[in-house]
Amino acid sequence: MFRWGILSTAKIGRDHVIPQLQDSENGVVRAIASRDHARARAVADRFSVPLAFSSYEELLASDEVDGVYIPLPTSQHIEWAIKAAQAGKHVLCEKPIALHADEIAPLIEARDANKVLVVEAFMVTYHPQWRKVRELLSDGAIGRLRHVQGAFSYFNADPSNMRNKPELGGGGLPDIGVYRRLRPGFQPAANRSGSRRRSSVIRNSAPTATPASRPISAISK
Repeated sequence: MFRWGILSTAKIGRDHVIPQLQDSENGVVRAIASRDHARARAVADRFSVPLAFSSYEELLASDEVDGVYIPLPTSQHIEWAIKAAQAGKHVLCEKPIALHADEIAPLIEARDANKVLVVEAFMVTYHPQWRKVRELLSDGAIGRLRHVQGAFSYFNADPSNMRNKPELGGGGLPDIGVYRRLRPGFQPAANRSGSRRRSSVIRNSAPTATPASRPISAISK
């Protein structure tokens, strides 16, 4: 049974991830960490989790944890993903795992040095509906793929919300622009000669955009 540790008591963890982990057949949440020990203990008690820690370092040092889920503010993802890997813990980190492409190399180094698995929690990569779409496209069930276009938005006017604080990695591009950046494996159809059609990528630019956060549209030529 895989033993999970949760870094923080974030809402996405409380409402979505922890309940699913507790219901899984091959995993269990063993520990929760928060800078506020009372909050960690409250969430642990709510989900019948035995261990509550008052720091993330304590959780990473625990022999009771095999891997961690990281739902921290975006600006802290890469820091704690690296620290978790260095501690020998497998990592499932909320997206985006980094705000800058050059932050990834140290994470890969820590992953390889400690022989752990590091995964970015992108739902569209693993959701069965997108696997089905890829299958339909591969089989030609809906014709040749010529154009992929997407739009994603929501209204959030709360200035105290993390998503509206650039210093915490907030902003539309890192939070939801990444969904359009990550195409779910679609490829243009082959032409009559059997070669793949060349794809072009159109990126929406912004002053704070990075290679890891720009949304894209893919257009086959």
